[in-house]
Amino acid sequence: MTKNPHKILQLNINELTAALAVLLAFTPSVAHSQLSTTTTSVAVAYAPNNSRELTVSAIASARQTIELNIYELSSPAIRDALIDRIRAGVRVRILEEGQPVSGMSCPGRQVQADLVTTIERNPKSKSQFFEMTSKAGGDRRFRFNHAKYTVIDGISVVVGSENYSPTGQPAPGAEGNRGWEVRVYGEKIASQYQTLFHADSDVSFKDVRELTDSKALMKELKKTCPKQESGLSEETVRVRSAPAAGRVSPILSAQEVIPFTSPENSLQQTLEIVRSATRTLDIQQMSFSDGWDGDEYSSPMISELLDAAQRGVRVRVLLNDDRVFVGSGPKKTQNQRTSAYLNRLAGQRRVTLRSQIANLKKMDVDYIHNKGILADGALTLVSSINWTQNSITNNRETAVALYSESIFNYYENIFEADWSVSTLRAAIKSIWEAPGSEIWTFSGDR
Repeated sequence: MTKNPHKILQLNINELTAALAVLLAFTPSVAHSQLSTTTTSVAVAYAPNNSRELTVSAIASARQTIELNIYELSSPAIRDALIDRIRAGVRVRILEEGQPVSGMSCPGRQVQADLVTTIERNPKSKSQFFEMTSKAGGDRRFRFNHAKYTVIDGISVVVGSENYSPTGQPAPGAEGNRGWEVRVYGEKIASQYQTLFHADSDVSFKDVRELTDSKALMKELKKTCPKQESGLSEETVRVRSAPAAGRVSPILSAQEVIPFTSPENSLQQTLEIVRSATRTLDIQQMSFSDGWDGDEYSSPMISELLDAAQRGVRVRVLLNDDRVFVGSGPKKTQNQRTSAYLNRLAGQRRVTLRSQIANLKKMDVDYIHNKGILADGALTLVSSINWTQNSITNNRETAVALYSESIFNYYENIFEADWSVSTLRAAIKSIWEAPGSEIWTFSGDR
């Protein structure tokens, strides 16, 4: 059973201490903080192009410590990079969701067993593998541990929308998801994420357990996944510390980087981004649910987007075609419902808001797994947070808001290409310039 994170009075002293530490680490407002006079270096990447290279090269660069929190860890390349660092004596600590919505995959179980085996064989590294699960004996603090970040040596952190899976971190030329990922350099933000990791991996809450018995994991693996083959070798794993040519992540500068989390403050921070927009808002989302608390069309995100458009902001919403998960049928999917509703209200109010369902085939991706926002030519949000009530109020999620024209331009170019190939009519540009046209009442889900 998952506790309501807002019922603070129900928390014990350990939970209060951990919650306070997280809130103190993640307090700035994305809309009202003053831009700093110094800049922060940020390596930028996106899936399926070069996200794997960014992640693997970051891990390979570690010399002392790695703290990694992930919903799904099933990528052989990332496994190999972690094994290489453990064998080199780097202290690697991993926290993974133990009860993902569809259950743990066979490749995920294999990666987990391979890493725990490596940890056992290299005790001097003092590495640890934690799993968040109700099987640890207590109530879960979060519905799902859905965060996706890796702290390197306490001086940089990789944050993104993608799991550490073959589709979220695809090999060169392989198919994969659309997602965004950044590596932010700086001791302050790295320390903030270390504080978060230490709080979330604390076994005293009894919703986290340390995995220490590789033989038991292998036995369970053979029982559950008899055809799964181990990728673990006694030989040294060779990992490239630099990406392949053509897949290097540009290093850009940000005037300010502000992290935030679910369930602590993501609703407030996301709404502030939308409310503070004055010219443009582009949203790319895997999941945008119209309903909250069982009431359809009650999401606060819907009303805020319409309010932004009402005050003259150009709003574009590009949603994943979630039929990729459920197939075609007579009923609209979640994203189709939301997209149709947004377009219908935009047409009725004659405001500059348009929503589309992505053309995944033309985008050449498996599906949109991104949860990003672009605003006013300067702000980019890279995030694990879906626009659903559960993701915002119940899960552990992480996000970074980056203030930088160059970072904005990098991701805006990707968004613009995705938007353009998903456009339903060749005359969309002229329609966009005339928001009162009747065509605005059409949904973008065809």
